[in-house]
Amino acid sequence: MQNMKRELLCVVILLSSSHVLGDTKLLHSLNISDDLGERIEKISLENFDSTQEELTIQGHYKQKFISSNENNPNLQLVTIYIADKNGYHVRYKLLSDNGEEYVSVPELSVSSLKSLGG
Repeated sequence: MQNMKRELLCVVILLSSSHVLGDTKLLHSLNISDDLGERIEKISLENFDSTQEELTIQGHYKQKFISSNENNPNLQLVTIYIADKNGYHVRYKLLSDNGEEYVSVPELSVSSLKSLGG
C-alpha cells in the first residue's frame, strides 16, 4: 500500500509538472475514494493569461478486484489519463497487492481501436 501511494504521488507530480510554460490555474479538482477504488482528476488552464493558454484534464482511476480464490492475488487496475492540445492519452497498469506490475497492458492506438470497431 505504501509503494502504491508513493507511485501515485510520483505520477501526479509528473503529470502536473510536465509541459508547464507559465502559470497554471486550477479550475476543478475531484477526489473520490472508497474501499474498492479511487479517482483523482484535475482540470486546469495551463499558461494562464498568455497567448498559449491550454485546457488540460488529467487524472487517474484505481479499481480493486478482490479474488475469491486464495491462490490468485487481489489485483488493481490503474487507469492514468490526460487530455490536452495533443489529444487524449490513456495508460493502464494491472498491479498485484504489493504494488508490483502483475501483467503488462499494451497501449492501444487510435487506428487499432477504429479497426476493431469496424
